[in-house]
Amino acid sequence: MSPSRNSRSFDFNKFVHENISSQYNKIHPEIFNEHESNRIDSVIMQIRHNLNPDPICLDFGCCTGNITSHFLSNSLKSISVDISQSNINYVISKFSGSSYFSDAFAISEDYNELSSYTFDLIYIYSVLHHIPDYLAACEFLAQLLNPGAFLVIDHEKNSNYFSDLSRFRDLYNDLDSSSYFPRFYRKLTFRNILHRLSGIFIDPRFQIDGDIHVWPDDHIDAHAIIKSLSFMELVDHKSYFGFSSNFDYTKFLSASADASNADTDCLILRRPK
Repeated sequence: MSPSRNSRSFDFNKFVHENISSQYNKIHPEIFNEHESNRIDSVIMQIRHNLNPDPICLDFGCCTGNITSHFLSNSLKSISVDISQSNINYVISKFSGSSYFSDAFAISEDYNELSSYTFDLIYIYSVLHHIPDYLAACEFLAQLLNPGAFLVIDHEKNSNYFSDLSRFRDLYNDLDSSSYFPRFYRKLTFRNILHRLSGIFIDPRFQIDGDIHVWPDDHIDAHAIIKSLSFMELVDHKSYFGFSSNFDYTKFLSASADASNADTDCLILRRPK
């Protein structure tokens, strides 16, 4: 992307997220559900005992504070940042009563507000696909890690998903436990109609949520991240089948046992001591 297009993408993402804080949790059943919550806790527990003493953790692109809530429930000091001041206000109002909540503030396109900080864990959850130059963002954040600190990049659709979109769409439809009417109604919301019309008349790659890297020829590439951060130790690279609260759970468990259905990636990297 050109610098001007990067700026436009940033501005659009900021506009979108300034206006969806109150609805964000409701429109993301793939994030806010018990199964996913337990999985996130398992990722944190995997590295919890190897964190530096008295760790400071960053929820980068915190939105409504999903990862922040997991930091706090695991007794980890948390700083939350986002491009949306509306999201930051939401997070402060929700979590400022916790003794482990350290700070929350809005950041600009160049992330300069973070330059004086260092962290022992940075968790980037379902964020990179919104960032124009996601490799540069990863490189910048890696430099903020203390020796021995961890970088987690999680909940990004992977190459397996983008190489077989039609099969995955059929699979998701088969797992969807909602009746036909709610599914039909979801397609008729103002949000979805605007999305489709904008794709036809403005930009075929327009995404109303501000998604950028969500295409077969342009998506988050875990191997490119690993190569870009070659000075860091690769602790784990998990591919898993992401759950949505719309899914029938029994069918989901059966589908998730098939490795060919792993549609989402989680990377854990560590800066050498």
